Amino acid sequence: TPTTCLILAAVWLAVSAHEKATDSRRYFGAGLCLGLLILVKPSAMLIFAPLAIAGIIWLRRRGGVTIRVIRQVATPVLLILAGWTVVASIHYGELTLRDPEYADANLRQSSSLKNDAYDLDEVEPNFWLKPIFGEAGDDPVGYFALLSRKVYRMWSRPYNDFDRVWILPYQMSEWIHLLFVISGAVGLTILARRSAAMAAFPVAVILYYAILHAIFHSIPRYNLSAMPMILLGAGFAGQLVWE
Repeated sequence: TPTTCLILAAVWLAVSAHEKATDSRRYFGAGLCLGLLILVKPSAMLIFAPLAIAGIIWLRRRGGVTIRVIRQVATPVLLILAGWTVVASIHYGELTLRDPEYADANLRQSSSLKNDAYDLDEVEPNFWLKPIFGEAGDDPVGYFALLSRKVYRMWSRPYNDFDRVWILPYQMSEWIHLLFVISGAVGLTILARRSAAMAAFPVAVILYYAILHAIFHSIPRYNLSAMPMILLGAGFAGQLVWE
C-alpha cells in the first residue's frame, strides 16, 4: 500500500509541478517520494530510473528538461540512495542495497525450470554451487517459455490468496481483472501511438514491474503496485469506446 501511494504521489507531483510552474517544490516532493521508495520495498528501489526516463520524455513535449528540475528531483533521491547504500554496505560487508544472499537465492529459485520458478521454501543440495542461470543455458527455449508463464502468472488474476469473496463471486472478479488488464494494455498502446509523452509514466511503471518479476519471483500479488497505471489505460480505452 505505501509503495503504490508513493508511486502515484511521485507521478502526480511531477505532473502538477509543471502545471503549477510557480510551485517548484512539487518537483522536490516527487524526488522525495522516489527516494522513500528505496526504503519502503526492495522491488521498488530502482523504479526511480524508469520514472526519470519517463519524466524526460514527458517534459520534452513541454519545453524540455532544465537543470533546475533535474536538481530538484535528483537531490532527495541521491541523498537517500547514498545514505541507504552506506548503511546496507556496512551491515552486509559489501557494496549492496539489500541482503545479497537473499537476492541471489531469489534469482536462483526464480530461474528453476524444475520448480517452474516457484519459491517452495526448499532447495536442492547443490543449490548454492550451480550457476544461477545454469538451467537457462541448458534449455534456453524452456527458459524463455518460463519467462512467458511468469508474466502470465503475474497479470492473469487478481491477488486473492486467502480466497475472500466480497459481493461478487471470485470467478467474476477474475474476469473483471482480466478485462481491466487487457483494456489497459490496449488503451496505453493506442495512447502511446498518439503521444509517447502522455503514456510515458504509466508505461514506465508497468514495464518495470513486468520485467522485474519476469526475472525474479512472480505471483499475482506483485501486480498491485502497477494496477493503478493499468486502470489509467483502461479508463482511456473506455473513453475511446464511449466516444
